[in-house]
Amino acid sequence: MVDCQLEHFVERLAAFESQDLPVVSLYLNAQADQHGKHNYEVFVRKALSERARTFVPDTPERASIDEDLVRINRYLEQKIQPPTQGIAIFACSGANDFFEALQLETPIESNRLFVYERPHLYPLARLLDQYPRYAVVLADTNSAKIFVVALGKVIKRGELQNVKTKRTQVGGWSQMRYQRHTKNYHLHHAKEVIENPERLVREERIDQVILAGDSQTIVRYRASKMYSLGGEVYC
Repeated sequence: MVDCQLEHFVERLAAFESQDLPVVSLYLNAQADQHGKHNYEVFVRKALSERARTFVPDTPERASIDEDLVRINRYLEQKIQPPTQGIAIFACSGANDFFEALQLETPIESNRLFVYERPHLYPLARLLDQYPRYAVVLADTNSAKIFVVALGKVIKRGELQNVKTKRTQVGGWSQMRYQRHTKNYHLHHAKEVIENPERLVREERIDQVILAGDSQTIVRYRASKMYSLGGEVYC
């Protein structure tokens, strides 16, 4: 999962009810060391085992966390994808086999384990704050490329491509009509460049837009309703 609507993921976890059983929240740095190896396996085995022993044997709490340890190790052995830089796992087997896992291409700073009555979400909230979602628009008079960036990675891209206008050497009324046609064409293209990011701001809940382009497009963009939608625009 790169972005995968991380905000919705956090909201779903926040709504989880543990039924008074321990909830495991495990954050792992999945970056390879100088030898190309991961160092989180030892941490998981040691930290989870030590935490499990703090619960009384033969109780629902101990049974739940023991099963969590098995499921977490199985997941780490079988499910981790090569681009992953950070892992977050939330488990409470005693509460209807609750298990949620998140693989990120954005690093998590350190290995950390939390066991509370609910998921510990602060590290995910901090990631959202550190890597806000934004859009980049690269535009000229004939084309535009639009990118959505989340958690430091491009997650969506689009392109507008219109027919290029050509210079003409004819004079008189023909030249004037041609110039008016070209001006109208450029205005129409600039309008498209504006409307597409406006839709992104609404649909993707984007707070920031970076625009690079010709002066005419930027002027029209500044005059658009983007600011009324709550987005910051950097030109």
